[in-house]
Amino acid sequence: MALQAVLSTSTDPWFNLALEHYLGHRIQPGDHVFYWWQNRPSVIVGYFQDAWAECWAERLRQDHVDLVRRPTGGGAVYHDLGNSNFSFWDSTPQGKANPLTDPLIAGHFAAIKDALQAFNIQIFTYGRNDLGLLDRGVRYKVSGNAFAY
Repeated sequence: MALQAVLSTSTDPWFNLALEHYLGHRIQPGDHVFYWWQNRPSVIVGYFQDAWAECWAERLRQDHVDLVRRPTGGGAVYHDLGNSNFSFWDSTPQGKANPLTDPLIAGHFAAIKDALQAFNIQIFTYGRNDLGLLDRGVRYKVSGNAFAY
């Protein structure tokens, strides 16, 4: 089993998404890969989204915010240096699975929870595939997740 951790020092969203795609397609049997990166201000739209309907493109241009399409589905998200992005890959053969009951995905969620627990941050799963925290009665989203098989 090979375990790899990749940290991108680039904040270019096109580079980071291309590297994510590359890493995900080169995984070998037995490999486990963790990739972590940050993007400069950018709006990342899902593969099936109409970017012009989701964003005010002229305002993005004026504010120097990149508009980038990712190769997976899902909604539009805003990235900047105030958030981190990460991906896990495991070469274990999987079929389509429920993210909240699949043992591999549950293991990935547990790894995130354990890492944050070291900083006394209590995380919970909710919805289809989100991680959150509760602080003084207010629920905050920590992570939205997408899955590709």
